[in-house]
Amino acid sequence: MTVPSTLPELDNPVARSCLASLYGRAVEAMHPDGAISDVEAVRVYVSLDLDLAASLPPPDGFHARRAALFDGYIEAWAAAVGRPATVIELGCGLETESSRLQHLDLDWVCIDGPDVIALRDATLPPGPRVKHVVADVRSLSWTAVVPPDRPVLVTLQGVPMYWSRREAAALLRSLVEWRSDVAIVFDTVTPARAAAACREAEADAASMVPPMLWGIRGSRLRPLLRRWIPDARALDWVRVVDRGHDQLSGRELDGLAACVAVVVGPGCQLDGARARAARAARSAVARRLAQGP
Repeated sequence: MTVPSTLPELDNPVARSCLASLYGRAVEAMHPDGAISDVEAVRVYVSLDLDLAASLPPPDGFHARRAALFDGYIEAWAAAVGRPATVIELGCGLETESSRLQHLDLDWVCIDGPDVIALRDATLPPGPRVKHVVADVRSLSWTAVVPPDRPVLVTLQGVPMYWSRREAAALLRSLVEWRSDVAIVFDTVTPARAAAACREAEADAASMVPPMLWGIRGSRLRPLLRRWIPDARALDWVRVVDRGHDQLSGRELDGLAACVAVVVGPGCQLDGARARAARAARSAVARRLAQGP
């Protein structure tokens, strides 16, 4: 899986990984029974005119299913807070959540490195409710652009596995210390997936799959989060799999499936009825995606 020669200027494999996610969502969205509707992903994929099919395996639904789970969590959170709010996309890549969720009363702050933001500016330009910020995703240098009086949700989609465990833990703790009312949605991979990505990256220097530095089984995620950020609450986590593993049992999936998790700070107060509705919405999303399109 080598990088096409016509690839836009993205300075490292982690930055280039945003193209794999875009490709997976766009191809899935072009199917009438796909797991996601993503008009902007299709538009950007076509406009880039890259032969990603020559560099990546055929999409298996994983990126689209992961994106749909993130959408479901964000939508449930927005309903639970019940007022205008802000979503911070750390490591935004070429994600198109702001377009898919434009019916919600949300402002978006999309944060990534200079090369990714330059590509994003050219293909997904910012607008009245979408701001692009060049910053180190692992720092909190971007917090000055976030309104202090609005609820905040931070997403880390396809990001934490490319850092060390220590770096991932430090950022999650920093986010909760910054805003005790923060909600955080992020994903993880299993140790087996992380090891496979490292082997592939080592075997092919031009691989579009960057090394993944750590992974964890879903069954061990909640205890890990309690150690990393004792004051926060791990509200929920859901496995997300490609179509090839749809028929596996929970125990088998524990070693294979990625997870999407939600953590909230100790100051995140949600109205009880709305919080129950949010949990129901998340469960519905998880059931729908587990069944496949």
